[in-house]
Amino acid sequence: MKYESSLLISEKEKNNQITIHGGTLFDYYFVLKKDDNGKNRRNFILLEYLNGILNLIESNKEKPNLEITGTTYILNQRTAKKIGFEVQKTNTTQLIILILNYPNLLFTRSFANKKLSFPKIKNIKTYRSNIEKLEYNKQRISKIRNALQISITNNDSSQINAVVEKR
Repeated sequence: MKYESSLLISEKEKNNQITIHGGTLFDYYFVLKKDDNGKNRRNFILLEYLNGILNLIESNKEKPNLEITGTTYILNQRTAKKIGFEVQKTNTTQLIILILNYPNLLFTRSFANKKLSFPKIKNIKTYRSNIEKLEYNKQRISKIRNALQISITNNDSSQINAVVEKR
């Protein structure tokens, strides 16, 4: 396992495929800011997913046909498609593993949203792409990532300004 970013982990390449995973509850606890609201936390998680995907592209440029797959409830189909992923049928084994890990998903999602949040199993999707498709969409991935970064920064500065004005 390798951290591609603070919240995106990749498995070792096997059969011309790399499987990616979101960070652990431990990662969320130490990476997410305690004062951030749920929206900022979710934006930061997506930002780190995109940072990880960009790192994955960069470190595998010489392997355009290398497949990348991941199963998540965080990334929606529209955004996934924009950055070069296609929805695949989630295999039964992966679904069983996620169901068995439901308590961990519950804690992770609740921590990300900063309130009790139950992940809907029906919203879990498996996405697949390859380095060539992701490289083709690299500019779009960067643009979305940069917009998220600006959004997070503006929210942080507005929160800081609100605190300063109260004093």
